[in-house]
Amino acid sequence: MKTQTPSISEPSPSTGSRWKRDAFRLLIACLLCLLVPPLVLQGDPDVPNETEGDERIGAGESIKVSKVIADLRAAQPDYVGIGNSMLYTRLGKSPDQMSALSGRKFSLISRGGSNVTVWYLVLKNLVVASGIRPEAVFLFVRDDELTAPYFAKNEATAAAYLRSLRSADEPVLDKFMGINNDASSAASQADQWLTQVYSFDEWQEYLSRRLMGVAMEMGGFGTPLKAQRFALSARFGLDHLRGNLAADENAAPALGQISGGFQQTLEASLLPDMLRLSAECGAKLVVFRVKRRPDAKTHLPNEPSAMPAYADFLKKWLEARGGLFFDETYDTSIRLSDYLDLDHIRPERMEWYQQYFWERMKGVLP
Repeated sequence: MKTQTPSISEPSPSTGSRWKRDAFRLLIACLLCLLVPPLVLQGDPDVPNETEGDERIGAGESIKVSKVIADLRAAQPDYVGIGNSMLYTRLGKSPDQMSALSGRKFSLISRGGSNVTVWYLVLKNLVVASGIRPEAVFLFVRDDELTAPYFAKNEATAAAYLRSLRSADEPVLDKFMGINNDASSAASQADQWLTQVYSFDEWQEYLSRRLMGVAMEMGGFGTPLKAQRFALSARFGLDHLRGNLAADENAAPALGQISGGFQQTLEASLLPDMLRLSAECGAKLVVFRVKRRPDAKTHLPNEPSAMPAYADFLKKWLEARGGLFFDETYDTSIRLSDYLDLDHIRPERMEWYQQYFWERMKGVLP
């Protein structure tokens, strides 16, 4: 005869235990409300951030202005390159290879995802402010991104970097970005107040790392934290991106929608001031337009019909003002097999591209 095991039912939680559970949840919510702002707020947006930032050019969430200026003064480069990942995936993050190849001193200042607002501040507050006298400053750009009208958008990935480059007064940049300092004074004061309230500079980074560490300990199943960080860095590297994934801000420009024509567009951009700043430090401004990912048959990229006319106009406009424009877009020797993802060059083709760049530029660079 089988003996049936009696079922055991869960006792219903008592009122006291339910109250403790709810109180614990409320405490966690309150702690999150207090801890999130210090992780989000990045300090005063109007002055260069000297207490934080990565001293390596183009690395980290912000940049240590005084250290980069000191590095530029020590290097005294002949040529300074400015750009985003279009620059460092082609010429490298270190200038050593280009310097060895060319016999001239290079400095490369790059930030992934950056645009003309960052490049303008790099030229003004790093290159010119350092007092160096390079022979040329070259910008790596795609299509019309150097002169396209500015549209406010979420720039969270580069916001701290942009703020760390700003000086106390940036009227040219503010005008271009449509920032009305008078209209936004109340918002600015509120932002400064919040920043002061939550300015825990000495442990802000510690909090970020601790929260990340807790998440890794919970989901890492005993794997050492350092090994997890290396694995994550490798997993999200460029060599794991899909071939059809966008690179930085890669949307094709709608040149046909630009009102007023090319002349008005260029005059309303930051380019005239960048020409002025380059001349101020005795350098020729060189705009180098990189080739977008081509198709396998024609070896040419798909681009708006107005782009060739725009590129031709930009070339004439720049050269009439002492600048230089070089466009590799229609060079069919750069093929689809040279690309890693949408617009990045494969790491194994970087040495070839460095030689390609120098062979084409050494005869025109001063």
